[in-house]
Amino acid sequence: VESLREALRVQTNFRRSVNASPAIFSRARLEQGFPLEFISDNIEVTGYSAQELMTGAATWENFIPEEDRARSAEKIKRALEGGLETYKLETRMNWANGETHWYESWGRFLRDEEGAATHVQGFLIDITDEKKIREHDALLQERLRDKIQELEDFHQIVSSSPVFTYRQRIAENYPTEHISENISVTGYSAEDFLSNKVAWMDIIPAKDHERLEREVERYLEQGIDHYNVEFRLTWKNGETHWYVSWNNIVRDQEGNPTHVQGLMSDITALKEAHGRDIQYQLRLKALAEELVQVEDRERHDLAIALHDDLGQMLAALNMKLSVLKETADRDRIDDLTRQVDELMERVMRSCKTLTWEISPTSLYETDIGAGLERMASDLSSLFGLNVVVSTAGDRVEIEKGLSSLIFRCAKELLINIAKHSGTKAAAIGISRRDDAVHMVVSDEGVGFNEKEVDGSSLGFGLFSIRERVLHINGSMRIESEPGRGTRVAIIFPLATAAREKA
Repeated sequence: VESLREALRVQTNFRRSVNASPAIFSRARLEQGFPLEFISDNIEVTGYSAQELMTGAATWENFIPEEDRARSAEKIKRALEGGLETYKLETRMNWANGETHWYESWGRFLRDEEGAATHVQGFLIDITDEKKIREHDALLQERLRDKIQELEDFHQIVSSSPVFTYRQRIAENYPTEHISENISVTGYSAEDFLSNKVAWMDIIPAKDHERLEREVERYLEQGIDHYNVEFRLTWKNGETHWYVSWNNIVRDQEGNPTHVQGLMSDITALKEAHGRDIQYQLRLKALAEELVQVEDRERHDLAIALHDDLGQMLAALNMKLSVLKETADRDRIDDLTRQVDELMERVMRSCKTLTWEISPTSLYETDIGAGLERMASDLSSLFGLNVVVSTAGDRVEIEKGLSSLIFRCAKELLINIAKHSGTKAAAIGISRRDDAVHMVVSDEGVGFNEKEVDGSSLGFGLFSIRERVLHINGSMRIESEPGRGTRVAIIFPLATAAREKA
């Protein structure tokens, strides 16, 4: 009796210990629905009592979802077929109050004397909080993988772009803590900077480096954390490139500046283009002033020609005609008539020269070949320039607007040859190909250095021709060498010229 009493006391203490633990112990028959023969009283945490479950008033169907029941049954079946004695699985349990909790179940098979499995017993532990932590950790891991992938993608983009990323510590000489690998375009590697083998002051000219340090100090004093600056970098091969950097000041928790980080991009081409644009604007301004002076000189020359040449000849002609009217001497009349004829011829020649220089009749020809032949004849009589015109046997006929431009360009080039080439021979080739007129004007004179085409030493003529041609989307190429003559090739697009006229 005493032994029985002791056994009951041990069993009672064990039951109390079990019911006070988070583990729910159970034993169920290996039959359809897994009917319970025992379950610890602490199942009441779910809102169901042990009595309800053991009497069948409540079953697993009441609080385990069908999906989880089917999955658990399948796993137990596979464990039995595999000859296993134990198994472990996870399942959900819907408490009576509607809450869903996750449980981890450890089970062991009980067998009869013949070795046939008859029961399964084990315990369940609520792992809801652990499950949430694992899910949260998995979510964090997924987010971390995404961030790492984003960083790798960003690194790949930066490494294949002309933009450098960098991070420097605000200290003496601003040591580098990060620099993107595409800095290698300068001839230096990222490791050169990170190991302090190369410092910024080694590749930034002293004047620029001092200016950058002053600007950073000024921004720090003013509390400005975002700024951009321009400076030069000297590449390892000796080339100097211009860069612009966009910077951000990094501060610690106390607000003290600790680092400078940002991006920088090569703007050398932009700087050079800007410089060329400034030079072009200055050149355009100078040539515009020169044009005004040329127009003033032309007006002055025209006034002199009219006054000193035509005016004087007409005055002399008037005087001789007055004398002619008053004399009756036959010999005197014949002499005065001859002088009047000579003066009239000089007046007509002078008028023709002025008329051609102001507006040659060839400007209004639509047949380019015929117009150039007439221009060649005029130049021969006016300047003594022998011009050979070649049309490749084609009749090049176009609308007046474009033909006028072609003749003006040809006239300007031929007059340049007459005045500056030191030769009395020139050639013009003209042809129409597809939707463009091609013209080549050449001579075998003294030539010049073609590298000076954009220089201020060239006059208004070539510059004005080039600007007119570019305005209609044409092109102009000059080939010349000192002592080797000059060749100017121009392409006049017909479609563009027609649109310009419209």
